[in-house]
Amino acid sequence: MGGEILPFFMEAVKAWPNELIYRFKYPHDISKGTNRALEVCKELPESVLEQGGGTSSAIKPWDPPHQWIEMHRFWEWLHPLLDDVWKAWGMVPQQRILQKSWVNWHPNGAWTAEHDHSAVHQVVAFYMRKPTESGDILFRDPLDIAWWSYPRELRKRSLWQSVAVEEGDVLIFPGWLRHKTEPNTTDEDRIVLSANFSVNYFNYQPPPQPLPTRKQTERMI
Repeated sequence: MGGEILPFFMEAVKAWPNELIYRFKYPHDISKGTNRALEVCKELPESVLEQGGGTSSAIKPWDPPHQWIEMHRFWEWLHPLLDDVWKAWGMVPQQRILQKSWVNWHPNGAWTAEHDHSAVHQVVAFYMRKPTESGDILFRDPLDIAWWSYPRELRKRSLWQSVAVEEGDVLIFPGWLRHKTEPNTTDEDRIVLSANFSVNYFNYQPPPQPLPTRKQTERMI
């Protein structure tokens, strides 16, 4: 082997699954739910996370989207997908409950600031209205804190990963994953429904929902 130069070989090893974010496409009409979201949000003041003139119905928890008659079909469609993602993450089968839901309204110039959902197990983001070029969602590199003491080149460091989204897209991701949105640079509204699902550790039984009134039923048709 004297003096022989061996060929250089380098390969990245994928040691564990890293699929954290899953995307689905809602196949049904959502216009009535979108119109109600607009009615609700335009009456509200600017919230803490929604910047640049946006707001969120999270500050109005007594009227959550999961109780809107216009959204019942969406929640029925969503539940088996939550199970699929839970299984894909390698989680032990556990009952999860919907803790909270709300809608964010972003007119021109508005965005959602950086945040996470703390101990929530599954977060849902549903793009009910998403004009073209109205800004995407960004996720922060979850390994950033592990690399912070290393002398990394800033120009090679990708702290945020942009995920392109379209109207009708539904994202499911873990609550600890920090995220934010780009500003809406169009003159059309961007509307995103969000929801938190967590393991029902204490066997909490949510109260039964009242039957819809005749007027509510008519809004579905």
